[in-house]
Order: sequence, then C-alpha cells, then structure tokens
Amino acid sequence: SVTSYLRNDPGVAEWMRLQVRDDVLAREVAERLIARGFPEARLEEDWLFGWEVDGAGFSIDVDADMGTVTLSGFVPSAVDEERAIRIARLTPGVRSVRSELTRD
Repeated sequence: SVTSYLRNDPGVAEWMRLQVRDDVLAREVAERLIARGFPEARLEEDWLFGWEVDGAGFSIDVDADMGTVTLSGFVPSAVDEERAIRIARLTPGVRSVRSELTRD
C-alpha cells in the first residue's frame, strides 16, 4: 500500500482558479501603482518581460511568476516602498510580493 502525504498549496490552487497570466498580472499591478499611488508616473512595457512604472526620482519594475510579484528598481523613500508593496498585495491574483526596491 502507498500512503500519500502530499498536500495542495492553497495559494497555488487559488491562483490556478483565477487563471491570471503572469503578463496580465504584472500589467494590472503596474496600472494600479499609477492609479493608486504614483499618479505622475508613466507605464512602459519592459523590453524583456514585465512592466516599468517610471516617474521623477523613481523607477519600479514589475514582474510576475505564478502569482508572485517582484518589485525592483528604486524609490525615494521607505514610505514609497511600503506604498508600492501594499498596492501590489491588494491586486487580485497576487499570491505574494517580493521587494527588491532600493531607496535613493
């Protein structure tokens, strides 16, 4: 007999249920960053993958992989970093947020 101790990760199951593609999720997070936290920024598609949110004194790259969003680049302050993380976390389809943001 075989006993299975495998469990499903509920976060992955939820992400699969939502069927959010990485490119769509990255764009949604980037658009929400502009709409809810950095209105003076502009949105640009990254030449390799993901999206960039660029403004005066900051640049945030947004990438997604199976619901995990990575924010990288630079922001002026810790307050701006926390705002970006919070906005990303509240985006439907995001399982987790990883910050690689630095402050200028």
